[in-house]
Amino acid sequence: MESDEHVERVIRGIERYKNEDPFLRLDSVVILGISGNPKAIPYLITLLGDTDSEIRETAAEFLEEYGASAVDPLVEALQDSDWKIQWSAASAIKEIGECAVQELVPLLHSESWTIQWAAAEALMKMKPLPQSLAGISPEWKGVILEKSGEILTHFLESLSFDMKWRAVITLGELHDERAITPLIEALTHRDKQVRERAARTLGNFKDRRAVAPLINALQDDYFHVKIQAARSLGKIGDERAIAPLIQLFEEKREKRKYPPYISEAASFALSDIGEAAILPLIELLKDNASTLTAKYQSTEALKRIGAPAIPHIIEAMKDRSWKTGWGAIALGKIGDKRAIEPLIRALEDEDREIRFRIPEVLQNFQDTRAILPLVRLLEDEDHQVQGQAALALRKMGLSALEPVKAFSMASTGRAKGLAVWVLGAVGDRSVLGLLLEALEDPCWEVRKDAISALRDIMSRERKKSKTSFWEKLKSELKDLENSVVESITPLLKDPNREVKYDTIRCLGTIGTKNACTLLEEVLKDRDREARRIASKELEHIRKKGHRV
Repeated sequence: MESDEHVERVIRGIERYKNEDPFLRLDSVVILGISGNPKAIPYLITLLGDTDSEIRETAAEFLEEYGASAVDPLVEALQDSDWKIQWSAASAIKEIGECAVQELVPLLHSESWTIQWAAAEALMKMKPLPQSLAGISPEWKGVILEKSGEILTHFLESLSFDMKWRAVITLGELHDERAITPLIEALTHRDKQVRERAARTLGNFKDRRAVAPLINALQDDYFHVKIQAARSLGKIGDERAIAPLIQLFEEKREKRKYPPYISEAASFALSDIGEAAILPLIELLKDNASTLTAKYQSTEALKRIGAPAIPHIIEAMKDRSWKTGWGAIALGKIGDKRAIEPLIRALEDEDREIRFRIPEVLQNFQDTRAILPLVRLLEDEDHQVQGQAALALRKMGLSALEPVKAFSMASTGRAKGLAVWVLGAVGDRSVLGLLLEALEDPCWEVRKDAISALRDIMSRERKKSKTSFWEKLKSELKDLENSVVESITPLLKDPNREVKYDTIRCLGTIGTKNACTLLEEVLKDRDREARRIASKELEHIRKKGHRV
């Protein structure tokens, strides 16, 4: 700690530099702050009202470090007529914590609203307030809580957004029921961000008094208020919220980076409510008039609810008037094997969306009964449904090999291409002959998928050889790679660019010396994209160092 004389010299320097050198003056304030002498506190307090914002902030930061010894001077500063001093003092005292609370509480009853605000602002900014209150008497804690509603009401009309924002946050941090009423009132405040924070905070109380106001907030014009109101209703878990939340499934999806879409927030909230939401969600699945989004989000909510929903879904599927595809999807998402047969039957449903959703659910069961129906779905009239069936079959593993292989030999066009692509994931060397034949197919999609499948298989074979000590296996791989390179070389001049580009990538995956030679020739190609891909593949080969 520096001497009193040192402190006085520094103070004189600060005064001298006031109109001369602002940088030297700021440096002098820093020197005063680090002196550690309590004699510096009164002068640092006066600097809280300085016209230079950097001086004010620096003084406040050092006053925080003085701790309890600075409380009384800072409390006096909160009552100053200069608003700059009030603001800076409130900022400084917030870090001091519990020892400052007892001095601040009486100021909440000041006749001056600005002093009330300064005291409340200091209390609100303490980090965190509940811990700061823990050490004071219940009576004084009650005073703060009783006064908070009145202060909040006054602050919400302030021009300062920070004051409004902090008021709402602090009421939530108090975790006291007396904060609920002012928070409910804040749901209708003109500032949308205050409404959003109030909606979010009310969920933490789980108090049913907030249910009706939060339901009303679901109709708010501001997107984020709807989201937070839905989440809070889920936390509270009151059945009155079920119907209004289901109505949110019909909301239009807005293009926002965050937070989640309204319908998704409603779905999570309904799953939080739990078993009471099961039957309304099932009824929504049975309603032919409900939208695709509504049906999808209902299945997601039922999935999260889990086992309690299973008997209700099974019972509902006995209804002969209901096309049970969506019920089977919900049951499948939960993971109940009783969904497999209904899901397989629903693959023939006239509803394109049901056929589109089912393959992803079926693949999770890894049940061989689903393989042939999924293979047949490769011929669906809808391209996206075909794609989903192919993705599911790729996940089915070796058990799908023979059925898909047979289908690829008997089919044509896009369906054959997808089957060939599946073979790349589930096949081994035994399908290479079929894939090499597909390279000459008149349909460019088949040629492209054959190249992609070859790339998948060659990648696996190379990884397998790296873990093997058998020279015979490595020699066989080398012969195989040379054979594949020779077979795909003509496709570097394929009239379809996608086929050409995938051929370049396949050469990069193989990475042998002759493959690299071909890639280097592509660098002279007139096609700029072909040159870019070839350059990228060569760089990858150099980094991996697997040229043979």
